[in-house]
Amino acid sequence: MAITLDGNSNVSLLFSSGGRVTGDFTNATLLSRAMFQTSTANSTTGIYALPSGTATAASWQATNAADPTNASKVLIATNGSTDCQLVSGRNGTGTYLPLTFYTNGSEQMRLDSSGNLGLGVTPSASWQSARRVVQVGGSAALWSSSSGAGSLFLSNNAYFDGTNFRYLNTSGASYLAQSTDGSFSFNQAASGTAGNAISFTQAMTLDASGNLLVGTTSIASLTGNCFFAAPVSAGGNIGVGHASGVGSGNGYAQWFYNGSAIGSITQNGTTGVLYNITSDQRLKENIVDAPNALASIKAIKVRSFDWKSDGSHSEYGYIAQELLEVAPEAVHVPADSEEMMGVDFGRLTPRLVKAIQEIAARLEALENK
Repeated sequence: MAITLDGNSNVSLLFSSGGRVTGDFTNATLLSRAMFQTSTANSTTGIYALPSGTATAASWQATNAADPTNASKVLIATNGSTDCQLVSGRNGTGTYLPLTFYTNGSEQMRLDSSGNLGLGVTPSASWQSARRVVQVGGSAALWSSSSGAGSLFLSNNAYFDGTNFRYLNTSGASYLAQSTDGSFSFNQAASGTAGNAISFTQAMTLDASGNLLVGTTSIASLTGNCFFAAPVSAGGNIGVGHASGVGSGNGYAQWFYNGSAIGSITQNGTTGVLYNITSDQRLKENIVDAPNALASIKAIKVRSFDWKSDGSHSEYGYIAQELLEVAPEAVHVPADSEEMMGVDFGRLTPRLVKAIQEIAARLEALENK
C-alpha cells in the first residue's frame, strides 16, 4: 500500500492487489473510535465517494458479511445523471433484504423485496407477486390489480392471492375499487377467519356514466331492492326499487324529525305508491269537527299566468302570496325572504272535502223539502 499527500493536503491510498482499512469501532467511548471530522471549527464535515476520471457513478456500500464476495448489501449511490439511489443489493449468492426505516427507537416503515411498502407493519407475504402494495397498520392497503395499468384498490382487512380475496385478520372486510373505465365499486363482507376466502357483496357502485347505484350494479337492472341516482347529463333521475314479492306498505322513502317519522312514500300493491303525511290519532289531542270551509274555498283565487323562465302558460294555478291569506297551511314560507315561496296542493284537500260535505248537506236539505 502506498500513501501520498499532494499539494492540497489530499491523502491518497493506493492498494496494488486489493486491501482494506480497518478501524476499531468496538470501544464504547466514541472518542476512541475511528472518525472523520473537519479541522475547521464549527464547520460541516462531509465524506465523499467520487467516481474516477470521466465516470459518473459512485456509491457507499455496507455488507452483512466480513467477506463481501457473497453477501447482502445496502448502497447509497449515484447513477450518473439518471438518479440517486438507496439500494438493497447483493454480491454473488447474497440475499436481497428488505429496506427498513427506523425512528423513535423502532421500525416505522418497511419496503420488502417484492416492492411492497408497509407503514407501521411488515407487508403481508401473501399478496400476489404481480401486485405493488402500500399496507398501512394491521389491515388497510392501497394496491393495483396488476404491475402495469389496472384497477386501483383500497382494501381493509383483505388481500388478493391471485385467485381469491382473503382475510388478513379475523374481522369484517371491505374494499373500494376504481376501474380503468373510471367507475367505482364499494364492496363489503361480514366477519370471517384470517386466511379464509372472502365472498364480497358489491354494495354500491358509481359507474362510468355517473350513475350512483345501491343494491344493484347496473342502471338497466332494477329488479331487486335498490336505489339509483342518474347524473344531470342523463336526465337527473333518482329512483328506489323493490324486489318481486315485497309486500304493500314497505317504504320507498321516509322523512324524520328528532328520530320520529313525519312522512313517507310507501308501496301500494304492485302498481302504485302512497304519499303519506303522518296523521296518526295517537299524535293528536283536542280533536273536534273542523269549521265550515266553503267560504274559504270560495275565497281562494284560481289564476291563469305565464312562467317567466320559459314563457309557458298555466291555465289554472295559485299565487302563493294570495293563497297564504286564505290557507296558510298549504304555503311554504322560507326563512330567507329572497327564496321563492311554494304551495303544497295536498294540504288543500281537507278544506275541499269539508266544503264538499257542506254542499252535500245543503243539497240533502233541499231534497228533503
